[in-house]
Amino acid sequence: MKKSDVKKWVKALRSGDYPKGIEFLCREDEISGDLKYCCLGVACDVLTESDWVKYPDSTAWSIGKYEEFGMLSTHDLAGWQWVETTSFPSMATLKSMGLDAIYAQKLAELNDSGWSFKRIANKIEKDLL
Repeated sequence: MKKSDVKKWVKALRSGDYPKGIEFLCREDEISGDLKYCCLGVACDVLTESDWVKYPDSTAWSIGKYEEFGMLSTHDLAGWQWVETTSFPSMATLKSMGLDAIYAQKLAELNDSGWSFKRIANKIEKDLL
């Protein structure tokens, strides 16, 4: 990942411009209509040129083409399952940002476990700069 992109991402996480959410890259609050982002959603917003697209019949949003909204993956030897890219960037999006999928997954877990954007920004800065 380019250092300039890391700095841009960290700055956005610390800006206060992105209300924090969990489990989705970007999700619309059903009551207020406000958008909430996970740390990876912030990265998608500031580091890609793709547009946000609302997932059909949902409050969730995804980045990029509709065709990339889902991908197959294995899970706990239980067989194949469908993973929606409303909760994790597609591999094409990760590649375009220069972000390693394993590292992105770790950040998603920290985000969803209650880490603040400030704390996540500190970790990203320490790890990638």
